[in-house]
Amino acid sequence: MATVNQMLHTYTMWAFLLLMIGGTATSTQANISAQQRLMGDLMQYYNRILRPVFNASTVTTLVYGLALMQVIDVDEKNLRISLSVWLRQEWTDEFLRWNPADYDGIEVIRWPASLIWTPDIVLYNNVNDDFPEPVPTNALIHYDGSINWNVPMIFKCYCNIISLDYPFDNQKCDIVFGSWTYDIKEIDLHGKGDSADLSVYLESGEWILNGAPVRREVKHFNCCDVSYVRLIMTVDITRKPMYFLLNMLLPNVIIAFITVWGFFLPPGSGERTSLFITTFLSLIVFQQLVVNSIPPTSDHTPLISRYLTLLTLMVGLSCCLTIIVLHLYHHSAHVRPVPDWLFNLTQYYLSPCLCMGRQNKRSKSNNDVKSSVDSQSYRTNRKICWRKRSYNIRREENYSGPGSDNEERVDEQPKLPKSPAKEKLDAILECIEYLCSIQSTKQKKNESLKDWVLVTSVIDRIILIIVILLLATSTVAFLSR
Repeated sequence: MATVNQMLHTYTMWAFLLLMIGGTATSTQANISAQQRLMGDLMQYYNRILRPVFNASTVTTLVYGLALMQVIDVDEKNLRISLSVWLRQEWTDEFLRWNPADYDGIEVIRWPASLIWTPDIVLYNNVNDDFPEPVPTNALIHYDGSINWNVPMIFKCYCNIISLDYPFDNQKCDIVFGSWTYDIKEIDLHGKGDSADLSVYLESGEWILNGAPVRREVKHFNCCDVSYVRLIMTVDITRKPMYFLLNMLLPNVIIAFITVWGFFLPPGSGERTSLFITTFLSLIVFQQLVVNSIPPTSDHTPLISRYLTLLTLMVGLSCCLTIIVLHLYHHSAHVRPVPDWLFNLTQYYLSPCLCMGRQNKRSKSNNDVKSSVDSQSYRTNRKICWRKRSYNIRREENYSGPGSDNEERVDEQPKLPKSPAKEKLDAILECIEYLCSIQSTKQKKNESLKDWVLVTSVIDRIILIIVILLLATSTVAFLSR
């Protein structure tokens, strides 16, 4: 008896489990059948090639929205901009409508976009090798026929980069969308708002996004008799200049200021020209780095290129003027003395204005120095030669006269009897006079060289002031932009 009861209890449990499983399977089958039945009813006569309207004259209204995700890259050299965007498209498909009550209350279905008709919206100013293909995402289909299709995409399009104020430039890039085959009588394209959605935008380390307004434009092309609707999103961005200021501008300014400090080197050191040439070559290298990052156009010259060119010209001019100063500094008095007008201009007029002091009195003009030196040397040499000649004549002919009437006579000496002491004394006097003449000549030459040094110091100070003014003015003008 117990065995029979146990068997009945086992059969009852199995029967209950079978009923439970059967009820669940029946409910699931009912839901699947509703979705399958809905899909079968909608796709029975559906053709994804045809525009989804019952009447061909009906215009399909397409609402096109854009959410700007990120400014990936701005290629100034190739005039390109890369953007990450989310496309949000909304339209009505008259063939995809149903009554939710007939399909267990299903109001929204998610189908792959490849199964339904989608508008042929393309990026007009695309510069990628291939036109970007949308990601195969699902489209949300509502029971009233409205469709929402959101697609993430990366666009690479043309942008007219104006690098006039580089690196303080502001760029406005137009992103143009439109239907490739449907004109305004078939698809009426509208933007979703006056601006792109910036709520999901990720900040860039190089650019500041000022805005992304969207405008609608009806365009008539020469190829066709109909008009097409385009949407133009203008991406307004401003460059963050800190990177370029630290890595391009600051090194060039430091190099240019080294040129200023180079003028404090003494002209006689011989290192000033080498310093200026090294500075000149450094500026050329930095200028090549800037050239490689800007578009090769002749329509406008970037601000930083003009600034670097001015610095290069300034350093080159400083090098040329330094060579002139060194030439004057090492000028020899035997070649050309300092002209009076140049000495007076630099020492009596320019030197006080430059706070360099004033030369009170010039000992002699260089012309007077040269003439006095030449005449004195001539007289001394002739005097020595005459005395030697008179001494030889006196010894040979026992003649005590000073010389012939055709020669220039020296001071009359009293007639003395010949003695070795007198002969030695005359020779010593002649040597002393000769050494004095040589010393006088050297002194006059040194005074002339000193005049050249004074003149070159004033000219060097003038060049220094001009370089400082050019450097300060150009740098302030560059930074003020």
